[in-house]
Amino acid sequence: MRWWVILLIIIAVYFLFFRKSKSKEEKFKDPIAQEVFNNYVETKEITRFQNPKSGSEVIITHRGMRHILERHHPDYPSDANKGKGSLFNSQTTCQQIIEGMEKVLRTGRRVPERDRYNEVYEGITEINRLRIAHRLVLNPRYGNREYVVTFFPVR
Repeated sequence: MRWWVILLIIIAVYFLFFRKSKSKEEKFKDPIAQEVFNNYVETKEITRFQNPKSGSEVIITHRGMRHILERHHPDYPSDANKGKGSLFNSQTTCQQIIEGMEKVLRTGRRVPERDRYNEVYEGITEINRLRIAHRLVLNPRYGNREYVVTFFPVR
């Protein structure tokens, strides 16, 4: 058998069995989750809103939302979950999570220096008719912008 035939067979086997298809997109019920997981760009903004406590702009990026969904939501588990379990219930949408973040900033309080580099806020929010305390962690290292690091219910 010629060397180029063997090479073609190896390439065909690679594309058939070992290469992950880029065109295969996962389907999610939530349009924001669909965008975050299928068109992931670490620094791409999902939304922004004003922090009434500091006056700076709070920015939610793909990186922050993906972290929240993978670590704390039962429908989007990852290997990085490390057995922490689901902190949100499966009916919680990304939009509800974003609204919860805004409410924590409006009505909550800043937690004194729990983290050296990040600002931590806690407040009571209602998501899916469940009123519980949530913690929001922001990274304020970018002047008048604060990026969401994580958001989760405190149990």
